Amino acid sequence: GKGLPPAPPGKGAPPPPPGKGAPPGKGAPPGKGAPPGKGAPPGKTGPGAAPRSKAKASALVGPRLRPLFWSVIAFGTRFPKEKTVWNEIDTGAVTRLGELEDCFKAAEPVVIAGGKAGARTAAADPETRFKKILDPARSQRIAISFRSLPQPKELKRLLNSFTGDPAQIPLGAEQVQMLVAEMPTPDMIESMRKAEKERRGVPWDRPEQYLREIASVPHFEARLRAWGFLAGLGEATGDSAGRVEKVRQGLRAVETSPALKAFLTTALAVGNRMNAGSTRGGAEGFALESLVKFDDVKTGPPQRRSLLHYVVFCFHRDYPKLAGALQQELAAVAGAKTVCLKEAVKEAEGVLEHGTTAMQAVGSVAKRLKPEAPTRALMVEAIYPAVRRGVERAKRAIAEIGEVEESYKRCAQYFGMRPGAATCLEFFVLWDNFLTVVAGYQGLDLASW
Repeated sequence: GKGLPPAPPGKGAPPPPPGKGAPPGKGAPPGKGAPPGKGAPPGKTGPGAAPRSKAKASALVGPRLRPLFWSVIAFGTRFPKEKTVWNEIDTGAVTRLGELEDCFKAAEPVVIAGGKAGARTAAADPETRFKKILDPARSQRIAISFRSLPQPKELKRLLNSFTGDPAQIPLGAEQVQMLVAEMPTPDMIESMRKAEKERRGVPWDRPEQYLREIASVPHFEARLRAWGFLAGLGEATGDSAGRVEKVRQGLRAVETSPALKAFLTTALAVGNRMNAGSTRGGAEGFALESLVKFDDVKTGPPQRRSLLHYVVFCFHRDYPKLAGALQQELAAVAGAKTVCLKEAVKEAEGVLEHGTTAMQAVGSVAKRLKPEAPTRALMVEAIYPAVRRGVERAKRAIAEIGEVEESYKRCAQYFGMRPGAATCLEFFVLWDNFLTVVAGYQGLDLASW
């Protein structure tokens, strides 16, 4: 019984019934233009609107192609594009992508497949002509571990003659640390003294010979700790410096490679064409791990060629001079992907801890020695300063690792990675995997496309 109200004066046709058309002030209804829930919220459209991520489906020109499930980077005020490599990428550089439509037309979804060896036991030592104080397990461990060491009396001479000069140490770091781990305790020394009184003339068993000779060296614990620290310091800090330099070279390579920027330009253009007409299209950049995802997209049978193979083809076609330089420019990645900075820090901190313990041990002995003691000058003027210098060297190594870690974080952000998204090791493994796949395709017949 109720009709529509008359149109207001000056208006044309009456407004549409409820539920028809767009409500006043709301623009186009959901489902027209942008997908539902993806458009700008009311009051945010027009000039001065905040930039938003690419949620809108990109324009589709030509047939729909197989999807490339890459991770698109959403740039904005919190993650500006200007600080990344994608700000240097020319998205319009690659224009000839006609082969894609022939080779990668959308079809059915591509489905990607996801007696104990008998230990030979040594015969138990019989109660024989040797003196023993060690339990059988430790005796056997020392006998095996100390096989590579000099004779017991020669070891005593070397330890007695140590003045703090690392060049004087004829043993490796592992050998000295083994001595530190097995050095005699006060209880063991007392047990050996009692056994010597009770069984005069009976020689010591081999493991006890080593412990007895070590115990006869004045301040053997402080000397051994200093010896062990300095023996491992050169190897540890030298290895640390080498690993830091490998990472630096790797970071420099990926940041400055013109060939890599050209490859990313090609890959971005190809990926956007593959995803045209979807929300994954029109990307301004993609996550580093998406590079290998190009290899998951294949042409139809019988050839089943990879989309990454096609990107390599376009790269060689459009950048022939740079294409041959890609592997050479990124050669440093091979070394950098072997370095785990977390392990390097842990090892350097372990060396520093050994050095601090050694410095405390030597300092404690030096304080107790009287001025006229024959070993005071050696401990105070030679060994203690050498250990202190080593501790400072270990601290510098830790600081250098921290510096290169910060350099990695800046480089990761440059390639559009969020903080903490990957460790330095994972970062370079991704690059290495990418280079390995690309190298395989460079050896194939690219002209077949």
